[in-house]
Amino acid sequence: MDLEYNMASFIRDLPNIRKQTFKKLTIILAFQKAAMLALHKRASNWLTSTEEVLALGQLQQLDLQLLQRQVEEQKKGKNRSRAQLQVGAQKTQAKEAQVAWQATNQVRRQLRRLGVEARKQERLRKKRVRALTRAGNPIPPEDYDPIPGPKTEPGFERGGFERGVSEREPEPGF
Repeated sequence: MDLEYNMASFIRDLPNIRKQTFKKLTIILAFQKAAMLALHKRASNWLTSTEEVLALGQLQQLDLQLLQRQVEEQKKGKNRSRAQLQVGAQKTQAKEAQVAWQATNQVRRQLRRLGVEARKQERLRKKRVRALTRAGNPIPPEDYDPIPGPKTEPGFERGGFERGVSEREPEPGF
């Protein structure tokens, strides 16, 4: 009996170690433990995703318009003499701030509605899967992937849109 485990012993045992380590179930569980997403994940709800992209596009357009307005005002301001004052400048700034705030609130409300709808669709999907599982019927492929909310979609950055709303809880098992 050899009490010393050296490089030769390791190389001798390497094929057995590989057989025990690289099994299909071991690899699958490693990916699940690492919380990695499926490689071939489909877009689960194209309508919600489309509305989300459009809402974010509108927000970007409003930001662009606001920046363009500011640039034009700066250009106009350079041409005026210092002796001339703009009458009602504070009112103009307040009005622009109000318009920008209203646009932000509109996009925020739209994202909130999208989130509510996505959570509703996810609850219905879970009920369908539970019912099919209990009945012993196969689950259709479109019900495999969970329906993501607007905050879980790629491209959404947490920038304070929804203050006070907690993160989504992880999906419990069926």
